[in-house]
Amino acid sequence: MHTPTGEATALGTVYGVQRRADDSLVTVIESRVRLTPKTRPDAAVTLSAGQRAPLTGAAVGPIQTAGRYALDRADRRLVFNDAPLAGVIAQLDRYRHGWVFLSERLADHDLRFTGVLSADDGDRALRLLGEALRLDIHRVTPYAAWLDAGRGTSP
Repeated sequence: MHTPTGEATALGTVYGVQRRADDSLVTVIESRVRLTPKTRPDAAVTLSAGQRAPLTGAAVGPIQTAGRYALDRADRRLVFNDAPLAGVIAQLDRYRHGWVFLSERLADHDLRFTGVLSADDGDRALRLLGEALRLDIHRVTPYAAWLDAGRGTSP
């Protein structure tokens, strides 16, 4: 795949590319991917399953562990392992119409989630997340939801 910042070459693999303002974040789920910066082909790096790295026009890295979440493409499921709530919401927002906001109380605390959410039914995924972490979900509009600490939650 060619991006404005370089090239990601699949080597018999499953991977994702998230284009951001100044780079592309490449996450490898299966096998390996070779990352080649646009202006520095000599700085190419190969990532293995479970790794991710930002790719800029001139560099790759730093290489990080990508174990926080993954997309199971066959079943369109988002798989999270001890992921921070803000990261779960950021990934869920990529598949759901609208926006989810965290209350200040939730944003200031380190709530974490391990589980599987549907990428095809964002509202159901949000309800399951709320149940798992005992969060209150307030609908502002059909497209906007506000999450807050629910009864029994101690953020």
